[in-house]
Amino acid sequence: MPNLIELPIYVGIDGSDTALEACKWAAQYADSTSMSLILVYAMPDAERQLGTAATPDENLLSEEVHSVGRRVLAAAESLVDAVAPSVNVETVLTRAPIASFLASVSSNASLVVVGSEARHGLRDLVLGGEVIRISNAVELNRTGLSGGFTS
Repeated sequence: MPNLIELPIYVGIDGSDTALEACKWAAQYADSTSMSLILVYAMPDAERQLGTAATPDENLLSEEVHSVGRRVLAAAESLVDAVAPSVNVETVLTRAPIASFLASVSSNASLVVVGSEARHGLRDLVLGGEVIRISNAVELNRTGLSGGFTS
């Protein structure tokens, strides 16, 4: 098993302020530990989000979704460069749901970091729905959150 410091930190990015704060935290942590970052943007399933009637030109919609993802990742990468220019950064644009993707790579990660935004119910007031799915799915002893760690 590789030393944790040899493994990258995966950061889920969606363009929200909390995701960018989590990215900033991860960049500073990576800088202090000489770890690398992998920024991940999960493209939404347009058909599921908008319904089949709202997607008449699938190619155009797909290109727009890719374009948004590339812009979000570029902004996050610029943030990392501004706060921790020596950190090695890779980006991943995936069609998989973010929780599934992060779970699939978590055994090869030192940390998985995501921002949280409250959306539904009491648990979500603390963590956010997507963070709960990710925390339940990843194969780490800890999941990094922008406000701390949870076991």
